[in-house]
Amino acid sequence: MGFALLRTGYGDIASQADPNFAANYSGATAAGLRVGAYHLSYAVSVDDAVQEANVCLSILGGRHLDYPVFYDVEPNVAGHEDQAALSPDPAPAPSRGGFAHEVEAARVPAWATLP
Repeated sequence: MGFALLRTGYGDIASQADPNFAANYSGATAAGLRVGAYHLSYAVSVDDAVQEANVCLSILGGRHLDYPVFYDVEPNVAGHEDQAALSPDPAPAPSRGGFAHEVEAARVPAWATLP
């Protein structure tokens, strides 16, 4: 394996950071792996997505990533039903704000969704 995709956390509050993220990042980089990250979303609005992006960026700090930050949207998972009502394109355009807008200055976001 030549890479690791690490979970930063989930949701929009700092206490939802993955408690293993820092150790996983250190271990992956020490092993010479290329590193990317993902943040699990519960957002049902642009404002929610902006807050999640801020939490994600805070968790990442200044850490170098070789791959984009993935925004993980799972509307078919129990408890995420409100996300199913969102646009089929869960990535708000940067001009409208949202996760991509918050992340674009320092990170290149990507989108991961379950069908």
